[in-house]
Amino acid sequence: MIADKIMLGTGVVAVGGTPIGLTRGGSSFTVEREFRQIEADGDRGPVMGRTVIDTEVAKLTVNALELFTAANMSKYYPAININTLGASEDVMTGTLVIAAGDYNDVTFTGKTKDGKSVVVTVENALNLGNLEWAFEDKNEVVPALEFTAAYEEATRETPPWSVKFGKGTTYSVTLTITTNGTTPIEGASVAFNNAIILSNALGVAVFTGVQIGNNQPYAVTAGGYEVYAGAVNVVSANVTATVTMTAV
Repeated sequence: MIADKIMLGTGVVAVGGTPIGLTRGGSSFTVEREFRQIEADGDRGPVMGRTVIDTEVAKLTVNALELFTAANMSKYYPAININTLGASEDVMTGTLVIAAGDYNDVTFTGKTKDGKSVVVTVENALNLGNLEWAFEDKNEVVPALEFTAAYEEATRETPPWSVKFGKGTTYSVTLTITTNGTTPIEGASVAFNNAIILSNALGVAVFTGVQIGNNQPYAVTAGGYEVYAGAVNVVSANVTATVTMTAV
């Protein structure tokens, strides 16, 4: 038997549709359930039909290596304000007020050994972990972001998480990385579909085995350029797209 249904541990995490960048130490998905037995006199143990779930909390924890840009920091931490009016620096401070825009859908896109996608989503999620950055000599800062899903007020009986298992036909996505729409960038790091590929001499990175789905996020990093975040729709055919990077 071929072990093709093993789920690979690598993947791409996106917050509000924007890839979070490089991670270290992986990610984890947990659904914490609190079970309660409805007891009656004479019971000697659990009785079928009298077990209920009192709470169910879904979390996606990400160890993020590449998140330190002011533009996206408010996606990673709630109740944050970024002041961009300074001439030489952006300033991040707390607001003590959680806004509606602080809630984001957070996804982990991985795949099985045979190339089928597995997409874990926690909906309306907030990072409820502390803002904690460990500064260590000869080491990088890798904060743990603990995204916890939130129920909607009108649908409090509907758990705000899902796991989608891809099936059927897959397609290829070809991204061409350029400086001005025509000049290719070689060696750009392209993260998509739970893989990272370096662009070739023509600026091209090709991803195969991509499942059907809209707004599938990708991120491109290259020395001397701003990080580029985008998304593609894979519907019924192979996809090609050109990415124009902006110099720092």
